[in-house]
Amino acid sequence: MERRVHMSIVLDKSSGGFAGATGIARVLGKKWALLILENISAREAARFDDLKRALEGISSTVLSERLKELEHESLVVKKIYKRPPKIEYKLSDSARELQSIMDEIGRWQVRWKREKNLLKGGEGKMQLL
Repeated sequence: MERRVHMSIVLDKSSGGFAGATGIARVLGKKWALLILENISAREAARFDDLKRALEGISSTVLSERLKELEHESLVVKKIYKRPPKIEYKLSDSARELQSIMDEIGRWQVRWKREKNLLKGGEGKMQLL
């Protein structure tokens, strides 16, 4: 059984593992997407200029596109204030849940790098343990 979310991510309950993550990987795999989410998560809410300053090298156009994509995928919530006029971005509940998953992936990466380095010899050859 297939369920569609915002037309771009397809969730298939019968396929877990790597296959089940390809839809979200397309969103999060875009340049700057994870760094934008990380920067928003570091504060209660972030304004466009805050993110632009924090993400050295990102253009305003790319930042705007990524924020729209993340909002479209319900990972970021955009709040518009009339007085004083301002726009803030916050993580959605889904993104906060994703944050704990990304923390676990980070811990896995540390273990993976450690194991990878143990298996490599001086010139990248397998080392007997």
